[in-house]
Amino acid sequence: MKRVIIREPWWQDRSVSIADYHFKYSDTILVEISYRTKDGNKMFPGAYVLPKSKFLTLQKFMIKDDMAGRKLYLADLAELERVV
Repeated sequence: MKRVIIREPWWQDRSVSIADYHFKYSDTILVEISYRTKDGNKMFPGAYVLPKSKFLTLQKFMIKDDMAGRKLYLADLAELERVV
């Protein structure tokens, strides 16, 4: 399982951007959001599991395609499975 740390989510629709290359060597990724409030508490404690099968079925919007061929997609936090 690959671990991906997101600094800050997309606030307008409470989603995170995930690059498709994270699934190159793993069928599941563990998504953690490191954003903290001004009090120092994590706003999104815990982690979210995103299996490749779920990633492929999510409605995805390509938000970036750079010269290296990396593509970033938005995944809604409400659709991810939360683990403690």
